[in-house]
Amino acid sequence: MLKNTLEKYLQDFDVIITTGGTGVSKKDITIETISPMLEKRVPGIMEMVRIKYGEQNPNALLSRSIAGTIGNTLIFCLPGSPKAVREYMTEIFTVLEHMIIMTYGFDNH
Repeated sequence: MLKNTLEKYLQDFDVIITTGGTGVSKKDITIETISPMLEKRVPGIMEMVRIKYGEQNPNALLSRSIAGTIGNTLIFCLPGSPKAVREYMTEIFTVLEHMIIMTYGFDNH
Protein backbone atom coordinates (compact mmCIF):
# COMPACT_ATOMS: atom_id res chain seq x y z
CA MET A 1 0.00 0.00 0.00
CA LEU A 2 2.87 2.41 0.84
CA LYS A 3 4.56 1.82 -2.51
CA ASN A 4 1.31 2.36 -4.43
CA THR A 5 0.56 5.57 -2.54
CA LEU A 6 4.05 6.91 -3.15
CA GLU A 7 3.92 6.09 -6.86
CA LYS A 8 0.56 7.85 -7.12
CA TYR A 9 1.99 11.18 -5.91
CA LEU A 10 5.49 11.20 -7.42
CA GLN A 11 4.53 13.32 -10.44
CA ASP A 12 2.63 15.87 -8.35
CA PHE A 13 5.12 16.84 -5.63
CA ASP A 14 8.70 18.08 -5.37
CA VAL A 15 9.04 16.67 -1.84
CA ILE A 16 7.41 13.69 -0.13
CA ILE A 17 7.97 13.05 3.57
CA THR A 18 6.98 9.83 5.30
CA THR A 19 6.97 9.35 9.05
CA GLY A 20 7.21 6.09 10.93
CA GLY A 21 8.38 2.63 10.05
CA THR A 22 12.10 3.46 10.25
CA GLY A 23 12.94 1.53 13.41
CA VAL A 24 14.10 -2.02 13.94
CA SER A 25 10.87 -3.82 14.80
CA LYS A 26 9.26 -6.35 12.45
CA LYS A 27 6.49 -3.88 11.59
CA ASP A 28 9.00 -1.20 10.48
CA ILE A 29 8.97 -1.71 6.71
CA THR A 30 9.16 1.82 5.32
CA ILE A 31 12.85 1.59 4.49
CA GLU A 32 12.53 -1.83 2.85
CA THR A 33 9.60 -0.55 0.78
CA ILE A 34 11.01 2.79 -0.37
CA SER A 35 14.75 2.13 -0.55
CA PRO A 36 14.59 -0.01 -3.73
CA MET A 37 12.55 2.74 -5.41
CA LEU A 38 15.20 5.43 -4.91
CA GLU A 39 17.21 6.44 -7.96
CA LYS A 40 19.75 8.45 -5.98
CA ARG A 41 20.43 8.29 -2.27
CA VAL A 42 21.38 11.32 -0.17
CA PRO A 43 22.75 9.69 3.00
CA GLY A 44 24.67 12.62 4.46
CA ILE A 45 21.79 14.55 5.96
CA MET A 46 20.31 11.54 7.74
CA GLU A 47 23.71 10.46 9.02
CA MET A 48 24.36 13.95 10.38
CA VAL A 49 20.97 14.09 12.11
CA ARG A 50 21.50 10.69 13.74
CA ILE A 51 24.93 11.71 15.02
CA LYS A 52 23.90 15.20 16.16
CA TYR A 53 20.79 14.13 18.03
CA GLY A 54 22.21 10.73 18.99
CA GLU A 55 24.67 12.51 21.27
CA GLN A 56 21.71 13.77 23.32
CA ASN A 57 19.50 10.69 22.90
CA PRO A 58 21.26 7.43 21.95
CA ASN A 59 17.92 5.95 20.81
CA ALA A 60 18.12 8.33 17.83
CA LEU A 61 20.92 6.13 16.51
CA LEU A 62 18.40 3.32 15.97
CA SER A 63 16.62 5.25 13.22
CA ARG A 64 17.18 3.89 9.72
CA SER A 65 15.86 7.06 8.09
CA ILE A 66 16.79 7.62 4.46
CA ALA A 67 16.66 10.38 1.88
CA GLY A 68 16.91 10.29 -1.86
CA THR A 69 15.28 11.02 -5.18
CA ILE A 70 12.81 9.35 -7.48
CA GLY A 71 12.75 11.37 -10.67
CA ASN A 72 12.49 15.02 -9.63
CA THR A 73 10.88 14.21 -6.29
CA LEU A 74 12.86 14.31 -3.06
CA ILE A 75 11.91 11.56 -0.62
CA PHE A 76 12.55 11.78 3.11
CA CYS A 77 11.64 8.84 5.37
CA LEU A 78 11.59 10.09 8.95
CA PRO A 79 10.94 8.43 12.30
CA GLY A 80 7.43 8.43 13.71
CA SER A 81 8.19 10.41 16.86
CA PRO A 82 6.94 14.02 16.59
CA LYS A 83 10.09 15.20 18.40
CA ALA A 84 12.31 13.33 15.96
CA VAL A 85 10.37 14.75 12.99
CA ARG A 86 10.97 18.29 14.30
CA GLU A 87 14.68 17.56 14.73
CA TYR A 88 15.03 16.05 11.26
CA MET A 89 13.03 18.83 9.61
CA THR A 90 15.17 21.49 11.28
CA GLU A 91 18.20 20.05 9.51
CA ILE A 92 16.42 19.25 6.23
CA PHE A 93 15.16 22.84 5.92
CA THR A 94 18.76 24.08 5.91
CA VAL A 95 19.40 22.38 2.55
CA LEU A 96 15.93 21.81 1.08
CA GLU A 97 15.84 24.77 -1.32
CA HIS A 98 19.27 23.87 -2.69
CA MET A 99 18.26 20.21 -3.04
CA ILE A 100 15.14 21.11 -5.03
CA ILE A 101 17.12 23.39 -7.35
CA MET A 102 19.79 20.74 -7.90
CA THR A 103 17.19 18.01 -8.49
CA TYR A 104 15.87 19.99 -11.44
CA GLY A 105 19.38 20.37 -12.83
CA PHE A 106 19.95 24.04 -12.11
CA ASP A 107 23.49 24.80 -11.00
CA ASN A 108 23.28 27.70 -8.56
CA HIS A 109 26.79 27.46 -7.16
